[in-house]
Amino acid sequence: MEENMSSADRWLALVRAYESSTARIERVLTRDHHLCVSAYEIMDRIAEAGTWVRVADLTHTVSRSQSQISRLVVQLIDAGYIDRERDPSDARGSRVRLNALGKKAFRAATADVNTELRHLVDNDHLLAPWLGANAPTSTP
Repeated sequence: MEENMSSADRWLALVRAYESSTARIERVLTRDHHLCVSAYEIMDRIAEAGTWVRVADLTHTVSRSQSQISRLVVQLIDAGYIDRERDPSDARGSRVRLNALGKKAFRAATADVNTELRHLVDNDHLLAPWLGANAPTSTP
């Protein structure tokens, strides 16, 4: 990234890089895994926790609205990727976790996301400065 770029130009470069990379990753996730980026993000948050996650807590860590998260959680349950149960500490809520099929699907999707990100770093002059040396090298 050029040193003499204004803050606005840098921000716009970041916006363009984000949009182009998200669109490419969305295509890969949809085509190969029948997932959208938002569903993948939810799976990522659950996988990172490694245990049951309160659905209400996802609203603090996922960049979607509560209604979008609820809809996506139902889709992931229907796809057989996550299990849901009543929250034993708060009967008004529920919690979710990745099941074996969900873990397998998430690992496969993550491998493809990482491959796509490496490709973008190598070939996208807008994105490379933002990921650079931090490009993913392995799967979880």
